[in-house]
Amino acid sequence: MNKKIIFVLTFFIMISFSTGVFVQFLVPDQVSLSAENISFWQGLWSGCKSDLVIVVIAFVLSMTVYTVPFVVLLITGQVFTLGFSAAYLLSVHPQGLPIIFAVLLPRFLIKLPAYMGLTLWSFEAAASRRKQRHQRFGWQPCAIFAGCLMLSSLLEAVLHLLIVSP
Repeated sequence: MNKKIIFVLTFFIMISFSTGVFVQFLVPDQVSLSAENISFWQGLWSGCKSDLVIVVIAFVLSMTVYTVPFVVLLITGQVFTLGFSAAYLLSVHPQGLPIIFAVLLPRFLIKLPAYMGLTLWSFEAAASRRKQRHQRFGWQPCAIFAGCLMLSSLLEAVLHLLIVSP
């Protein structure tokens, strides 16, 4: 594994999260939170669907070396939304910090390694295909990353049900 890729990816993720936080603080009046309370199953379904879409897009983009940078943009966009969500909760909700620690932090601690692994796998898959044109690269790591991301969606739905909803 190339240490430069890991360093650059970590740098992009930190910048993306920070940018999400700063963007929310710059435009707090233009964004409003939906007052509608979603059910456990709606939250779980939307989270799992979003996670599967991310994994499928990353899998498709890892087919060639030229499209792998778009995987990095995809992942940084996802981390950006996590930073934006954390900053929004802090600025709007009176108990935003406990909610961040109780709901967003566990989600982030599962999603971040899965996002990094998915991105690194994309680089490795594209590099492997470039070296040997007819080599097939396994989809099993994508299934593992999809499972981790869906586990984080399940955890988020359960924590939201237990902490935020009552």
